[in-house]
Amino acid sequence: QSCSDHRRMWTRYIWPPRGVSAFCAALCSRAWLNFAVWFLDVLIRQGAMFIMSVAVGIALTLSYDLLRVFRRVVSHNSILIAMEDVCFWLIWTYVTLECIHVYGDGVLHWYMAVGILFGVVLFHYTISCTLLKSVNNILYKVKKSAKKHKKLLKNSDNKGKM
Repeated sequence: QSCSDHRRMWTRYIWPPRGVSAFCAALCSRAWLNFAVWFLDVLIRQGAMFIMSVAVGIALTLSYDLLRVFRRVVSHNSILIAMEDVCFWLIWTYVTLECIHVYGDGVLHWYMAVGILFGVVLFHYTISCTLLKSVNNILYKVKKSAKKHKKLLKNSDNKGKM
């Protein structure tokens, strides 16, 4: 299309009347209004995708922390730990790709990858550290109490045999 065709297309939607300056007319035109509505819609959708990506990163880190707590409670050998890690990452790869497919129309936008990374880093350096310290303290106290009760039970069994 030629330049005059574009100009004609844009000026067709211009309102107010010709007596107003061209700048005011361009600002008030329906084409600019349509563009502004479209642009705000795009920004809102992209913002929602970014927030969803941050939530995925937080959920990923939280679930890995729960796996780490489970490993501290139940002892594992290295083969079982490797199998758990493979299963964990396969599941989270599927979840992440499904979120990208559903929310990003199958396209990996850079802000989605940044959002996931931001969620992981945010959760890891804020809540995760205090959560794991608290769980370690609780597990230490439970183990200490269990050893104490086990020792008491063992002593009471020895006294009963005499």
